[in-house]
Amino acid sequence: MAISTDTIWDAKGDLAVATGADAASRLAVTTTAGNILLPDSTTSTGIAWNTPWYRAAAPTGALAESFPRAFHKGDHGAFTSGTLRLQAIYLPKDLTITSISFVSGLTALASGSNQWFALYNSALDLLMQTDDDTSIAWAAGTVKTLNLTSTYTTTSAGLYYIGILIVASTMPTIMRLSSTNSNLNNLDPKLNGNSTTGLTGAAPDPAAAISSATTSFHYCYVS
Repeated sequence: MAISTDTIWDAKGDLAVATGADAASRLAVTTTAGNILLPDSTTSTGIAWNTPWYRAAAPTGALAESFPRAFHKGDHGAFTSGTLRLQAIYLPKDLTITSISFVSGLTALASGSNQWFALYNSALDLLMQTDDDTSIAWAAGTVKTLNLTSTYTTTSAGLYYIGILIVASTMPTIMRLSSTNSNLNNLDPKLNGNSTTGLTGAAPDPAAAISSATTSFHYCYVS
């Protein structure tokens, strides 16, 4: 019997895995985007689909983070009211996203009129925007989660950008990590920096290119 038509195959992505000498069984393809194969002696095949290490300590419900939250290093207060800030994030294919979250630092938002997040592809085309939280409070040291106006499922794995836009008299600080090496930060693709200016309620499509990278990499995640 030809391997391509063997009855061990049930679905696209299935694997035939050895279970012993001259023996094999089917390992079904994972249904969870981003899972990886790891050794597992408790299974008959010796391997299993599992959550990768960098997602193991993610906040409950988080599907992907801009960087593992354990790496954060303080907060960052250089946001400009009305200017879109972009943060790079890796997303796997077929990931269905319903919301975006950022975490404020030591300074709370005050006298705000617009606050929304957005998802962009690597070319800075707008994929989806969240609801605008307008003047709703954002206290210091808290997570703000905003729902996308409609769920979005990624069509490819790779680099994406999360945008954050706030219009306020007092801008909140955002949890981040930092790199002070400008040569490293400004290698393409740039990972964080200011984009389109003069914004209020609508996300630009496309967003303006990051002209100069910042020293801050902001912590955010998608759920």
